[in-house]
Amino acid sequence: MPELNKTKIIEKLEKFISESCLKKPGFELDPTEPLISSGLLKSIHLVELAVYIENTYGIYVPDTEFTTQDVNTLDAMAEVVLKYSE
Repeated sequence: MPELNKTKIIEKLEKFISESCLKKPGFELDPTEPLISSGLLKSIHLVELAVYIENTYGIYVPDTEFTTQDVNTLDAMAEVVLKYSE
């Protein structure tokens, strides 16, 4: 697997969230913007995101590491991807 780049991970996650979760293709998100605690994403989206991340990056993220606090921003999600890709 090629080395993962945090910026590229954030770009892919932003595209997935805007298209699949929000149904607003091209919707721009700031990497540090709270997505879940702000209400932009709902808890059901956590499931979609977990499946997307696991399928896209070939990793397994334990449920205990995929909580609102752990993945509330694109930046935090990218950190989780990098952590479990090591």
